[in-house]
Amino acid sequence: MRDWLELIGDALREIRGHKLRSLLTLSGIVFGAASVVSMTSLAAAMKTLVYDDLISMGMSRSFFINDQGPRSDAKGAAALRHTGMRITDLERGCGSPTSTLCAGFRAWRACRAATGVTSRS
Repeated sequence: MRDWLELIGDALREIRGHKLRSLLTLSGIVFGAASVVSMTSLAAAMKTLVYDDLISMGMSRSFFINDQGPRSDAKGAAALRHTGMRITDLERGCGSPTSTLCAGFRAWRACRAATGVTSRS
């Protein structure tokens, strides 16, 4: 078995011998790590902004978020998928006229009607 110092010397000679390939590999690693960090930060910031907007609209107790974090396996991924809340769910759930959620929904519906938005997306 070769000596560790000899192996390190061989590796450094290969890096010096293939400068462009080494530079491209290094830049790929740096840009890849930077993009992962920036996308993660952006997602966390957007989540905070949305929560703050919901709280400022008076909907602080209207939504319950069960954040289970990332999964390492794909077996239980189907159980984590949620179709989300639709407009029909809100219309059906507005039984109490004093509900904060219903008041926000009515304001949203009035705003869409005032701006002339007709599509339901």
